[in-house]
Amino acid sequence: MDRRLFLVGTAGTMFGLPLLESLAFDPRAKAANEPLPFAIFLYQPMGPEKDSWFPSQTGKITAQTLAGKGLEPLTPFANKLIVINGMGQGNEVNKNKGDHGDSLVGTLTAAQVDQPLNRDNEAKSTAQSLDFAIAKAFGGSPLNLACPDNGGPSI
Repeated sequence: MDRRLFLVGTAGTMFGLPLLESLAFDPRAKAANEPLPFAIFLYQPMGPEKDSWFPSQTGKITAQTLAGKGLEPLTPFANKLIVINGMGQGNEVNKNKGDHGDSLVGTLTAAQVDQPLNRDNEAKSTAQSLDFAIAKAFGGSPLNLACPDNGGPSI
């Protein structure tokens, strides 16, 4: 074997080994066999069609309250669901009520949005969102995924 090739390979292994060990021995990977907690939030601009999406009554979510609704495929997980409705984000008196900038930026905050009139690209939330608060409590960071239409930006 060529001495130079051996030294290059050994050096690469020496530099790569700590990274490999950090991945293989992550304390989260060694945690108990129970699944990690997670939350999934769905956002639909202007909200879903209320009569066909939300459970038929408030309170405990059951197979009966999901029957015939958009959430019915989640019936096996009914005891783990929380459905939130009516988050107006403080915009009930805002002249931009329902505006895309307000709606998207204020999602999961229930706070009013700071947005110059009709300038969606400058809208800012005035509070921390629920997904960030949950991630912070568990010592992580939220993962956000957007599936926009052909005309929208991708994240």
